[in-house]
Amino acid sequence: MEYYIIVFIVFVLFAIRKEKILDFSSFLLVSCLYIMCYGIVPLVILWVDVPNSYIGPMGNIAYDPVVHRYRYFNASTLAFISYFFFWFGYRITAFKKKVLFHTYLDSYNVKKLFKITKCVFLSGTVFLILYILLFGSISNMLLANRRMAYGGEAEVEVESPYLFLIVLAKVIVFCSYMFWGMRKINNGKVKIFFYLSLLLSLFLLFRFSGRMILMTFIATFTLSSFILKQKLPKLKFVILVALGGFIILFGKAIFKSFLYEDAFSKRQEYYSNADPVLTPFLDIIGGFSFPYRNLLHYYEYSGFGYFIDIIQFPLYILPRRIFPVTPVETTIEVNTMNILGIPGGIMPPDIVTYGLLNLGMVGVILIAFSFGVLCKYIDSYQRKGAPALSIIVIIALIFIVGFRVMYFNPKQLTTGYFYFFMTLAVIRWLKPKKKYVLNPFKSSHNES
Repeated sequence: MEYYIIVFIVFVLFAIRKEKILDFSSFLLVSCLYIMCYGIVPLVILWVDVPNSYIGPMGNIAYDPVVHRYRYFNASTLAFISYFFFWFGYRITAFKKKVLFHTYLDSYNVKKLFKITKCVFLSGTVFLILYILLFGSISNMLLANRRMAYGGEAEVEVESPYLFLIVLAKVIVFCSYMFWGMRKINNGKVKIFFYLSLLLSLFLLFRFSGRMILMTFIATFTLSSFILKQKLPKLKFVILVALGGFIILFGKAIFKSFLYEDAFSKRQEYYSNADPVLTPFLDIIGGFSFPYRNLLHYYEYSGFGYFIDIIQFPLYILPRRIFPVTPVETTIEVNTMNILGIPGGIMPPDIVTYGLLNLGMVGVILIAFSFGVLCKYIDSYQRKGAPALSIIVIIALIFIVGFRVMYFNPKQLTTGYFYFFMTLAVIRWLKPKKKYVLNPFKSSHNES
């Protein structure tokens, strides 16, 4: 069994042998996530003797790998098939290379872009203020976050048809990317707006209490800087990786510390009383373990969803209190019932499980192949040699799409990143008619 998984890992490594971090692509990110979720995780389950005292995500595997060996073989086979068709879809398609926002890159059009982005930012700020006013204060707004509470119940609850304003306020996050990109072209008022949008973005991310979105937000700026300068400082890269590990280990405690003063100290105490190497290692690996665990439970479900949650995706962004339209059961709800036996949507399907639950093996192949084509289209947008404005938005998009390997949930994608696609569509719709011919190498040299 172990050799089978190692062959899978070697196949993926061979597929990405020519990929480079300084030309960061969705193909590289997706491949690395396949290795981590469907390669490293099962090897750790099979090889590492987890102590009985361990209470983290790698300590409650429902199926013993010796007794239920067939489940592990089935899960790994499905993952292998999924990656093969992702790779196949990526390799057989071709799109013309292009540069995002190329019509905004002369001095006049950059000024126009700054005005548009400033208007979007100010609108997002107004939405955020109005949302806070619904709760009466910033502290009440944060206390209303269920994800911060240990029991999943908010300390403060507000009934209002305008709670959707927080979704619109997230356009501030997109604006922080835009202002960073414009800083590299014009260091005027843009710098002030960048820092304002950065602070408000971090506040919004704290409100949503998501470790993954916080990690990718920070990584977006860091990787964009590396790619723009075509330099990979080893120390900064190590710090970025270490920061990612810290967020995985202590992120939840940091978010909960607003409600519980001892949340962070309890987390510290947990690690001080545990194995100083094995426990953090298992917790970090455990953060990527649920996709494989999804596959181990697949035998306990019958019936297909036929991708209904993709068809009904517009319903996810409608304010439910204003438009009382209830979508039918989504894949995340089916997956939660399948694994935990309870209603609700707390166990997101991964890319393989999503295909299985919706159309069986055909679904696995169809989703993986389509995902490969999508990633190839995204990677057709130039990164190496492109201007900062283009790089950072594409890197942000790569993270959003790439992590669908773990969170292949149309509802989560629609509600969580509606702001990104909406703002991108508005800015592209308002683009100037005049085309600016970009010399990417010259642009890169000037902006470094």
